[in-house]
Amino acid sequence: NQPSFHNPMLMGTHQLTPDEMERIRTEAQEQTANLYFFSSLYIGIPVILMTNLLGVNCSALGRKTLMIIFLLAMTIKFSLLLAQSIYLDWPDWVFYLGAFIEGISGSGGVFYLSLYCYIADLTSPSSRSYRITFLNNLNSVASLCVTFGCGYVIKYYGYTYLFLTSTILMFLALIYTIFLIPEPLIELRDKSFFDRIKLCSLKKTVMCFK
Repeated sequence: NQPSFHNPMLMGTHQLTPDEMERIRTEAQEQTANLYFFSSLYIGIPVILMTNLLGVNCSALGRKTLMIIFLLAMTIKFSLLLAQSIYLDWPDWVFYLGAFIEGISGSGGVFYLSLYCYIADLTSPSSRSYRITFLNNLNSVASLCVTFGCGYVIKYYGYTYLFLTSTILMFLALIYTIFLIPEPLIELRDKSFFDRIKLCSLKKTVMCFK
């Protein structure tokens, strides 16, 4: 969270010299690099495991179930980031915890796998590629707009509003998926989550690792 060097509330009466500004910028870059390096480890290792475990058993657990797991994990992650942007003295492990929670959900890889399977289950072969392409294009446009706008939001309002918006959107997506999205696999609709776990195949997961 880099302070504005023109903010007298943060600077007090001391005017930072160019050397001091450069030192602060260098330290911030080093800390950011370390932060993202370790967070990538906390995401990457669980993702490798959970992609095989959840992805292979997508038809046993259900498309909707995997989407809910991801959206719940991301809601928790952004809630932690929101709290950390408010309470700046919170330790770095809170950031890593959010990354780990995202990792055990399988992250975006498992989410989009279940989403593509969902589309495939409910569409005819003639319209399937169109709908998947439309989804990909919509995702690309949304990512472009968000990436373009985030810099301005951070510059003028800080990180809090950004993480607040992310938390709200993820929570709304979670509620929408739970109550308004049906499970496309009819044979799973009457089965509880624990019954679906019994249908999972550890053998397929091991084969996928191999």
